[in-house]
Amino acid sequence: IGQEHIRIWDLDLSDQELKNFDFSRCKLLRVKFVGTKLVRSNFEQTILRECNFTRSRLVGTSFRGADLKTCIFRNLQIDDETDLSIAKGRLPD
Repeated sequence: IGQEHIRIWDLDLSDQELKNFDFSRCKLLRVKFVGTKLVRSNFEQTILRECNFTRSRLVGTSFRGADLKTCIFRNLQIDDETDLSIAKGRLPD
């Protein structure tokens, strides 16, 4: 069983370009990704709380096994490669 990589709290990453960024197994609390380009980024097994992904570009991005609570996903840009298969019972509120 892997351990968390990084814990990030109260960070505004809005309108940034974070292509191929690896957030896997991190814990993110109140991080803003509004309008952020997260193309081919990795959120696998990440714990996300109160994060905002409004208008984010998630083309090819993976959330496989992620644990989401009180996150906002609106007006996203996704494609067939985007993996939103989050952990069972861990849907956004």
